Amino acid sequence: MSVATKKLPPAQTSGRLYVVVFLGLVGQLVVQFVLQKLLTSTLGAGGELDAYRVSLTLPMAISAMLAGTVGPVILPVLSKNTERSAIGGLVFSLVLTLALVLAGLCFVFREAVIGTLQPGYDTAMVGTTANVFAILVWLLPANAIIGISQSILNARLNFIIPALAGVLGPLVTVIIYWRYADQGGGEVIAWATLSGAIVNLLIQLPFLFKVLEFRHWQACLPELKRLALLALPILAGMLLFTAMPLVDKFVLSQLEIGSITRYDLAYQFLNAFIMLASGTLSTVAFPRIAKHASAGGEALCREIALALRGLIILVVPAVAVLFVFGEVLIEQMFESGAFLHSDTQVVGQLLRIFAFMIIGASVGELATKTLYALQKTRIPFYISSVMIIGCCIAKIVLVPHYGLNSIALITTLTYLLSSSIHICIIVNIAGSSIFQGNFTTLLTATAASAVSCGIGFLIVQLSLPLSSLWGLIAGAIVYFSIVAVASSELREMVLVILKKEKK
Repeated sequence: MSVATKKLPPAQTSGRLYVVVFLGLVGQLVVQFVLQKLLTSTLGAGGELDAYRVSLTLPMAISAMLAGTVGPVILPVLSKNTERSAIGGLVFSLVLTLALVLAGLCFVFREAVIGTLQPGYDTAMVGTTANVFAILVWLLPANAIIGISQSILNARLNFIIPALAGVLGPLVTVIIYWRYADQGGGEVIAWATLSGAIVNLLIQLPFLFKVLEFRHWQACLPELKRLALLALPILAGMLLFTAMPLVDKFVLSQLEIGSITRYDLAYQFLNAFIMLASGTLSTVAFPRIAKHASAGGEALCREIALALRGLIILVVPAVAVLFVFGEVLIEQMFESGAFLHSDTQVVGQLLRIFAFMIIGASVGELATKTLYALQKTRIPFYISSVMIIGCCIAKIVLVPHYGLNSIALITTLTYLLSSSIHICIIVNIAGSSIFQGNFTTLLTATAASAVSCGIGFLIVQLSLPLSSLWGLIAGAIVYFSIVAVASSELREMVLVILKKEKK
């Protein structure tokens, strides 16, 4: 697939793009599962793994803020232009410079940063965490550029390279940690993680440089000012969103040791389902929605409605699986070595609460990107500001008194309420026709999920190694088979996968 494409692909080619992105995400999740299995079996839910997860939080949050701000504003510009982009090159350079400066400051003041963010840590734990943080802080520029690279390449409809890099990078992390795990804990996994990010970046950079132009930046200043005005509300919203994981670690450090690892494992397990549900869809749907945003009308409503129906097909079974089988999956996949049955029970309870967050997170991501495409960037900012500030206050006040489950409940309710408000605003802008066919799709997905869960439950009862995983696979096959029979849109995607396109 070429980096530059002159127009959006037809529906069948778009189906291929969904498949590419989906397979890339599945590959990432498989590698991440292997990594989590190695970490929990060697380190358990103890202090070393807590130190690693805490050290990841700030670099990942800031890099996501930078990439999440730039991506939505630069993608519509690049999707309309097939030439090498000077504005893209200028934005790339500015973000890289800023990320390096921020990483350097965090490195120099690492102990003060950790001590401030984790008030429940004693001096020894602060020192241990600061040593790991000194390594992982360089993920800040690496992941910021990785995120921007993905946005730019996706804008040119190059989904293959980011998907491939997203698998090979984490695979390098797994290999390095597996090879050197016996030589240490937090610092070894920190070096392995940074190495994987560098590999991911090196794979994408040659293709990225074919798209970007690093000369004539003076001519881009008017365009840069226009994009900066669009980006400011997104940046402010992302800045608030960055506070969420920092507040989570802040309050979790006041609970018992291991709470951070248990919470993060549940959240990462949840995030895997969110990535499969909304990550695949929004990655491919957003360029198409952005393409029709300026025209508006029926074409825009049709694209949004199509995306919502696709979201229902993916979200409903994800919620069912996580709520019904989450604890069994954790038990069979992670409960070994230093990871105990008591850890499994805690994570399982969190997953049952988190299951409904998939709805809010998936719908919210699609709705937010749709508003970005419509260049109504202030609306998500206002909504996010109120919701995140309220969420953070609730966590700081309630979690130390009500424990680990309360943080999951507060997070889930926040996402559900926020996504509902976003959707109401889109309906006000585009009309209620964005819900066309949604009720029928919801009934189909619910019925198919019930049948699939029944089959999965029967398989879990068998004396098979990792029976829950086999049940999940069999249930997924049955689910998509049922939906494919009932849904012409999914049938078309299946035909694309099998290379039996309609003529």
